[in-house]
Amino acid sequence: MDLSARAVLILAAAVVTTAATVMLYVRASRRVYPGFGFWTLAMLAYLAGLAVFALKDVWSLARPLASQLLVAAPFLIALGFRRFYQQQLRLSLRWDVSLLALSLLTLLLLPVLTTTAGQQVGVFSLLYAAAHLYLLALLMWLRDGRRNATLRAYALVLLGVAALFTYRAFVSFFLEPGHEIFFEDASALLRMAWNAVAVVLTLCLFLVLTFERTEQELVRTQQQLRQLAQFDSLTGAASRSHFLALAWQAVQTSARQAAATLVMFDLDHFKRINDNHGHASGDQALQQLAMTVQANLRAGDVFGRLGGDEFALLLPATTPAAATSVCQRIAERLKAVPQTDNATTLTLSMGAVTVTPPETIERALARADAALYRAKREGRDRLIIDDAAASAGLYASD
Repeated sequence: MDLSARAVLILAAAVVTTAATVMLYVRASRRVYPGFGFWTLAMLAYLAGLAVFALKDVWSLARPLASQLLVAAPFLIALGFRRFYQQQLRLSLRWDVSLLALSLLTLLLLPVLTTTAGQQVGVFSLLYAAAHLYLLALLMWLRDGRRNATLRAYALVLLGVAALFTYRAFVSFFLEPGHEIFFEDASALLRMAWNAVAVVLTLCLFLVLTFERTEQELVRTQQQLRQLAQFDSLTGAASRSHFLALAWQAVQTSARQAAATLVMFDLDHFKRINDNHGHASGDQALQQLAMTVQANLRAGDVFGRLGGDEFALLLPATTPAAATSVCQRIAERLKAVPQTDNATTLTLSMGAVTVTPPETIERALARADAALYRAKREGRDRLIIDDAAASAGLYASD
């Protein structure tokens, strides 16, 4: 092995050692995903293959063992992609295992199947190229393989490795019979250099995919937290803070057309339902109320849970008379919902006010709350409108 070949081999070994060290560090110190372990093994296989190959002049088994380690690496990467994406590919896991076993068996029988070192190099080169082409095919079958820019770039790297080693096999079989020194010519140096580059890019791919997955999970977690913060998990209604924000936007928008009506309501005798039938029945009653309201919402209406059994409904560009019709429809349909555990029929006490800027939603809620408690004092199961019309029952105006 001449000086330039030795230098390239040392450089490649240093690059692969660094890559393997980074993979081990990330695996030990960071959260990783299914498949990362196989990718780490692939890096170690690359490293072990180069280290063993460096002993070829002093150990007769170095070349076949190094060849097996290097050919195994792409298949380990493929196994990692299967675990990482957890998708059903066109080719099953049995293909990975079978092709890897066939490749390793072929390399093991090289002394029997070939007569010259050049032929052995040619067979190894073909198997190495085929392993990378197989990995390339698996990536392109992945749904993300055609959409992810990082995977598309890695596909070009795999194609380059396959092309170089296919060329090497052609040279070994047809142009250089009897050639015995793997690192003699410039093309061999190019292959080693490209392999080193491929290892670096492979490491970058693994890290990028890991960080992308982490970012996706962070975004998903943020969305879930936002969902939890903005909507009540039991009823699906907007939380108090989210309702206030949405309602204010709706009031400002509807002010260009007509005033909005804000309705505040709760279940009559809700505490009695909890005490007599249990909190599970109370939760069910709240869910039935929420589903009834949501089934009667119009586009632009805002529905929220203020706390406990208190809810609010903002009806943009809606007159008190139109709001009365909406409330009556909700109350009647809620009464018609069949109850279990001998629970009483669900009825509502409601208080409604007209809202126009610059009055805030908080101030309007305070007025609606006063109207709601007036409805309770007057016998429940009714709507009180706090405006010039004074009040109205659910079935007839006073």
